Amino acid sequence: MKFALRSGGWLLLSSALVSACQFVGATDNNLRELHNEDGLHRRTAKVVSHYSYATNVAVAGALSRLGAKTQTFEAQSIKDPLSTCLEALEELASYNSRDPWERALQIEHFSRLARFDPWVLSRERAVLELGRVAAVLGPWTELPQPLGATPATSEQSVPAIQALLRAAGQTARGAEGVAEPAGAEPLSLASACAALGALDLPLEASYRALRVCALLQRSRLGAKDLEPVLALRAQLERRCVSLALLGALADESPEAGERMGSDPGWNKPVVQAAAVTSCVRVWGAPMLEKLLRECDPRRDAPERLTALMEGVKRLGLAPTALPAPADAAFDARRLVWQLAVDHPDGVVRVAALDALGRVTGRGRFSLRSEDWLDWAREAGYVRPTYVPPTDEDVDP
Repeated sequence: MKFALRSGGWLLLSSALVSACQFVGATDNNLRELHNEDGLHRRTAKVVSHYSYATNVAVAGALSRLGAKTQTFEAQSIKDPLSTCLEALEELASYNSRDPWERALQIEHFSRLARFDPWVLSRERAVLELGRVAAVLGPWTELPQPLGATPATSEQSVPAIQALLRAAGQTARGAEGVAEPAGAEPLSLASACAALGALDLPLEASYRALRVCALLQRSRLGAKDLEPVLALRAQLERRCVSLALLGALADESPEAGERMGSDPGWNKPVVQAAAVTSCVRVWGAPMLEKLLRECDPRRDAPERLTALMEGVKRLGLAPTALPAPADAAFDARRLVWQLAVDHPDGVVRVAALDALGRVTGRGRFSLRSEDWLDWAREAGYVRPTYVPPTDEDVDP
């Protein structure tokens, strides 16, 4: 009787505590349930509350000792899957990016939804959060490379991931003194990691392999055995970030776009602008210069141009490190000046004038282009006004 009372009191206290907590496992479950393999939102899904998740996972042991049955998750109708997805993204962003498991889930879901979620607000938020999480990974010394012309197929990536899991199982059983069945092929965990890391994995395979590595990190493998897994995990984290952000710069429809209707909502300027912001945040001045060189003031959306000017305001214009185009030398200051005085969008002009203050060292000198004419003349961007001589100016 005393045990039952004590257990009942403990359960009441636990229930009160978990009702105010958030669990990354619940958020992970909901984001996976809300989308099918193509990224489309489901109208029926096994979405769970944090309380339900905690009582089924964290408190399940105590309930089973009392003879109670744990609650099972049932599929339910989702009235607004778009808003539910965005709320789950906001929850995911609130977790600790320095925790290896939580960061792996953040990178997986942010990179996946940044490219495959059909709703523009979810993609924009995922892109911005991906840039924030990527800053935790340390310095990015090289600009990202796009996916190769012949990326690894599922026939290549799936067996490689399965081989990694088999090798991890053999390594764990060997450490515990459990013999392998007769005739089993011995597998090296380091070799399996090297084989998977050598593949030119597309984004979908990259974040799936990242989850496998994160799960292995939480397994019973020893620290020495985990070394190749951790190295592969670090490689996959950066690969997911790179492929997702490079794709978001264009925000083109994925291959499943043909099944999303005539207006699936891709090529959105707000997503492209978010990608500019995150790319500059991750790769710094070299990426900013690269994006400035690729800039087309006449065709690029105002949102993208504004994001570029905000990057110039934050980082300035470092000495050029990239080779100049073959046709002419690149002058980033001239581009900023042209946007400040010639672009038809007022938000872009103000952002460019603000950036001009960082470039020239004047600070927020003025947001009126007329006040910058003296600097523009000295820089050679504005020709002195020709004043024809009068009779008074001519000597007799």
